[in-house]
Amino acid sequence: MSELNPEGMNQVMGELYALNDELLLEEAQQVCSDFKSWLTNKFTVTDQQMEYLDGVPEKVLFMWGAQLAALLVARTQIEIFGPPQTFRTKQTDMESQSKIRHIPGQPPQVEMSASIEFIQP
Repeated sequence: MSELNPEGMNQVMGELYALNDELLLEEAQQVCSDFKSWLTNKFTVTDQQMEYLDGVPEKVLFMWGAQLAALLVARTQIEIFGPPQTFRTKQTDMESQSKIRHIPGQPPQVEMSASIEFIQP
């Protein structure tokens, strides 16, 4: 399993983006329904990282999961800067920009980018 760090994220994204659209959508639905479980199934998470994740409110975990799920379906590049190291991490920012256009009878036009940054105290 990959570590929860920039290299590990790149490895997991490569594996996911090799899936067909149907399987990738199923994966994204798992991310959205239980972000923390998805992370712990895809990445080797240290005790300290788990302690950090346990301290994140469910509402925030859901928002992160929904955001990441959309990014996965769009097959966008996701950058991660530094893994969460302790429950005393000052802040985690997940930023994304997106534009999704639907025209009936045509495939969706998606433009997305994202970065995740763990800011230490």
